[in-house]
Amino acid sequence: MKNLLSIIAGIGAVAFAMSFIIRIFNMGQLLNSSAVGWWRASIGVVLIGMLLALIEVLKQLSKTKAA
Repeated sequence: MKNLLSIIAGIGAVAFAMSFIIRIFNMGQLLNSSAVGWWRASIGVVLIGMLLALIEVLKQLSKTKAA
């Protein structure tokens, strides 16, 4: 699960970097995408990663309470 969360965090960082690059260099027409779309994708991926991390923490807490 830790590897999955690391991959999700990496994808979120790459999507955020793409939105930054598109905004700074005004490459929206070149890549046929907007910076806002990449920014929304990065936020969505980060939120999914946070949700998965929270689920993992809750699983670990339930294991320690049961023992």
